[in-house]
Amino acid sequence: MATIKTKTNFRKMIKKRTASGKIKTSKAVIGFVIAVLICLLSGLYIVQTSGVTAGNYDIEDRDKKLNDLKNENQNLMIELAKLRSMSRLEETAGEFNMVALEKVNYITASGSAVAVK
Repeated sequence: MATIKTKTNFRKMIKKRTASGKIKTSKAVIGFVIAVLICLLSGLYIVQTSGVTAGNYDIEDRDKKLNDLKNENQNLMIELAKLRSMSRLEETAGEFNMVALEKVNYITASGSAVAVK
């Protein structure tokens, strides 16, 4: 019996009928609904903000990796240029049993055709 009275009292508190027969919602219920909406919107704001912050950290990490790779690429290009330099080739020529050329002989083609049918 106590639960039935409580339910009917709660229903009376939520909705009251006016003289014209319309149902009037109490100010307590409206305040409660507004409070719940404010909490839900605040939670949504916090979730979105934390997502944006996590995304920013990810972007910063990727930018740092990109800069590191650019620096490494630049260092490798410098090393490649050093290895391809003429002085480096002269140093390593001895390792491959190569000798310096004393005199260069060029062959000139007689006539305009190089190959004949």
